[in-house]
Amino acid sequence: MIESSMTRTGDGIDYDFEYDIIYFYSDEVDYKHSIDLDDVILDIGEDDSLIGVQIINASKKFKVPKHSLREPKKFNASVKIANNEIKVELSLTVDIRNNMTPKKAFALGDNDFNLPNGTLSMAC
Repeated sequence: MIESSMTRTGDGIDYDFEYDIIYFYSDEVDYKHSIDLDDVILDIGEDDSLIGVQIINASKKFKVPKHSLREPKKFNASVKIANNEIKVELSLTVDIRNNMTPKKAFALGDNDFNLPNGTLSMAC
């Protein structure tokens, strides 16, 4: 079994305070499809790379105040694909009361699009 690894640097971050949705994205590759895993939506590019991560109810998922998501300091997503399963680990650093605070969130789901085994990652 051949496993691949693709890493992409994100181009931007958008946060919708009203709806509590944060979106990390890259404009390098054209969009192919999305995978919804428990309020974490992964955008996959034409080359099967990770080009976007949208997190619904982000403040609840990361257990932080909504205002701290307006200017996240660091974001990493690691997507591990094995056979029929996709595991997502999200790491976010935010400023809470002048302290850089790392937070993690996770999602799990089925590989309905038959992505190849391997690891996709994105950092902003």
